Amino acid sequence: MGRVFEIPIKGEGDAASRVGMFNQQIRDDIASVVAAVGIDGPAPAAIDEPSTVNNSTTLPAGRNYGCHLKVADTNVRALSAGCFMTRMAIIEEDAVFDGIHFTSSDDNIEELVKVRSPAVAVFRNCTFEKGPTATRIYIRVEAGAKTLFVGCVFKGNPSDAGDIINNPNPAADCQIVGCYNKTTHAFGTVTTTASI
Repeated sequence: MGRVFEIPIKGEGDAASRVGMFNQQIRDDIASVVAAVGIDGPAPAAIDEPSTVNNSTTLPAGRNYGCHLKVADTNVRALSAGCFMTRMAIIEEDAVFDGIHFTSSDDNIEELVKVRSPAVAVFRNCTFEKGPTATRIYIRVEAGAKTLFVGCVFKGNPSDAGDIINNPNPAADCQIVGCYNKTTHAFGTVTTTASI
């Protein structure tokens, strides 16, 4: 049997008024739960940074926009599987991404992620996927920036040759831990640990 959240309003007077108040309370309770999770609505969702530090965003399943993060310690996470980011993510300050599926699209055939100095970007359980007509670079790490990938998957085979990660920094500044490379391309100038 399905769950009924609201009672149909029948009649007039006090009974209808009480039912209306009950229904409004149900709507408010549901809105509170959605707000507590941090979701603004269905995909595509925009990522906002209203605070000067420590912003958090939970993205819904579906095709979401890219982002341009300029505030330190922003956290972006997927609510569930199937949370795609189809435009470039530009990271200028420290940030953490959890469970996001970065993918090339008609809106973005360039790199999926660009990390600028002095940012340190952490990616946990993310997937990075490029189509055959996209450029080869998945992640561009600019001089002075650092990255850490934990439990991530890299897949797809862009037609032009080259490395997945463009990192001009020392290999120690780009750590790949417990990740899976399903492409035909090498990671690049990185340090890998327990990755295949």
